[in-house]
Order: sequence, then C-alpha cells, then structure tokens
Amino acid sequence: MSVQRQSRADSAAKLRPVEPEVLAGRYLVLHEIGMGGMARVQLGRVLGPGGFVKPVAVKRLHPHLVGDPGFVTLILDEARLAARVRHPNVVAI
Repeated sequence: MSVQRQSRADSAAKLRPVEPEVLAGRYLVLHEIGMGGMARVQLGRVLGPGGFVKPVAVKRLHPHLVGDPGFVTLILDEARLAARVRHPNVVAI
C-alpha cells in the first residue's frame, strides 16, 4: 500500500477565493474548500484580541436550508458530536 501526500502548494491551488466576509464579528472567511448537498466548507481565520489569528474551517448551511429547523438541528448535533472527539489526528472544534 502506498501513501501519497499532497504538498501545501497543491492543496492551496484547489482553494477557490471568495469575497472576504466577517462572520459573527470574529471569523474572516477567505476561500471555499468544498461544497456538499447540505453545506459548504470555507477556510478562514478567527480574529482574537491583541492580533491573535488562527486558521479555521467554517461549515455553513446552504441559504435555502437555514430556515429549516430540522437541518439546523442536524448541523448543530454534528458540531456537538465532532467537538467531543479527542485524537491527535483529528482537528479540534
């Protein structure tokens, strides 16, 4: 079995720039990572006090699903479950 690694340049080349947008007063969204049937994932930065900046992935429901309580519950449940995962190979939420 072989394992292929992508270089940072290869990964960055697949990102699609978006119009910079600040969400909830602290998340600066810069690039589109991917999109599915329910949501899209964007690369951004969390902006904190004293110039603190940390890269983040932001998952956003598609606009037509935001008003559907079932989908909102689904994505919140997903976030709660993912936040409980603790492993060195899994990004923290």
